[in-house]
Amino acid sequence: MRQIDKDIEDQRKRVREASNEHTRESSKLRELRMKRVWLDYGLELGSRVVDDQGREFEVASIDPGSEGSPWVYGRKIKKDGEPSKNTQNVWEWKVKG
Repeated sequence: MRQIDKDIEDQRKRVREASNEHTRESSKLRELRMKRVWLDYGLELGSRVVDDQGREFEVASIDPGSEGSPWVYGRKIKKDGEPSKNTQNVWEWKVKG
């Protein structure tokens, strides 16, 4: 094997290791941001929120962002009390409680 091929393979390994480290650290950062959402708003997946029009949603996902209030995506609660299958952004919300 030529030296250039060895150098390329070594660099590939370093890039892979750095990518794995980045993924781990990004996951830790998201976990901390989600913890902040819980502490600041009492919000987690499955929570019920009400929008500014009085419609109730079940939280399907949360984008904690880096500043301000998190972006909330939810499933509107149907008349039978079950969440719909469609997920939508809930713009102005408060935790139902």
